Amino acid sequence: MAGNWQTFTAPSGVSADTMLLLTDASVLVHNADGTSGAGTGGNDWYRLTPNDSGSYRNGTWSGALRMTTERQFFATGVLADGRVFAVGGEYATGFAQDACALGEIFDPQTNS
Repeated sequence: MAGNWQTFTAPSGVSADTMLLLTDASVLVHNADGTSGAGTGGNDWYRLTPNDSGSYRNGTWSGALRMTTERQFFATGVLADGRVFAVGGEYATGFAQDACALGEIFDPQTNS
């Protein structure tokens, strides 16, 4: 059986790149557009929570969830307890190219 792609609208100004499906079925979406203008990627994430029927198209977007460091082309993962990590980055604010060794962890239960 063939499936169909459906479109939906992200918040204004969001240029989505990395997306992670969380253990609670919400999706974290990284905004690739940074605020520094230095080409280092972004530090804002948005969270898309499906509605009660499981529809992402009709789901709810959170406001920006901000990382400390703007980064682009970085490693991410979802841990078994639901927390998310982001590490490194080919481009990252305050670091030479390919030199970022910082990581950050996000807890979706506390939004921090």
